[in-house]
Amino acid sequence: MNSITTDQYDLRLDNVFRNDDFRFGYLRNRAFAHAFPPNVPNIVLDDFTLGFGADYYLPLNFTDNVFNFRDTLIRSSGRHGLKFGLEYNEDLETGDFGAVTRGFYEFFSLADFVADSPYLQELQIDPSTGQNILSSPNRLRHFRRRDFAWFIQDDWKVRKNLTINAGLRHEYFGVLTETNGKQAGVILGPGTTFRDQFVNARFGPLKQMYEPYWKNFAPSIGLAWDPTGSGMFSVRTGFAIN
Repeated sequence: MNSITTDQYDLRLDNVFRNDDFRFGYLRNRAFAHAFPPNVPNIVLDDFTLGFGADYYLPLNFTDNVFNFRDTLIRSSGRHGLKFGLEYNEDLETGDFGAVTRGFYEFFSLADFVADSPYLQELQIDPSTGQNILSSPNRLRHFRRRDFAWFIQDDWKVRKNLTINAGLRHEYFGVLTETNGKQAGVILGPGTTFRDQFVNARFGPLKQMYEPYWKNFAPSIGLAWDPTGSGMFSVRTGFAIN
């Protein structure tokens, strides 16, 4: 028998003063679960006659802290209604993931189990020390990611019955990194094609999982037109790239 317990805390502060909307948010999530019995491996029989031990991914312990800052300025100048905004998000996760630390054994049948003849055995160890990952000082991971965005918008009242809305938003979604260099993944090998590079790939430490992308721009434009000028009828249209 095993269970997963999750704690969640959410704190938000809003301040609206003289056309300045500033917001701060903090979210904390914690999830943990223990294997029961703690030292019994996960045994699986493909003929479904027998099986015991807690799930292979236990024990686990994750703590995730997310900080969010957002500020929006609103200004009016003649026929223009301007908005400017910034947003910053930082995600800090500390994880202790003990998957397959108790051992995982899979058998075709009950007869193979009695004969102690598994066809699959798994155990997570620290390759630098040869220790079980639970007793290794390298088991903890500290992942970080930072996101950033800004936007500008102009509501331009060209005439009494015609308003044009134009805006531009830029978003950067940060690259997930591990602060102590304990991150690994597939490293493509030499070759002129992706197939060749994948065939010659190796598994090793990575500074980052993927390259950052800075060109995530989202322009938008729209208009509102009252052809009669009476305020009783309106034609609206718009276009945006997201």
